[in-house]
Amino acid sequence: MERMNLKTKASRVTRLNAANRHRSQPVIDKVGRVVYVLQRQHLLKIFLDKAGPNQQESIPLPPQYLPPPGSHELYLVFDTISGFE
Repeated sequence: MERMNLKTKASRVTRLNAANRHRSQPVIDKVGRVVYVLQRQHLLKIFLDKAGPNQQESIPLPPQYLPPPGSHELYLVFDTISGFE
């Protein structure tokens, strides 16, 4: 993932522990300063302000989650009203 600091115009690249990134729509949490990417069996959480090698966290998906068969685009929806994310 490549990101650019709009103030300094400097960019940096973060290697992601993810497959099929081009098929997953990222979700940006501007308050928490993280990006989420849905993968087959987990949710990848990428910290935008964290330095060092551990800039990402793999969150297991609930057991009832079933990925779509075949190769499809994956989309995330966060429900902040009901408290379930």
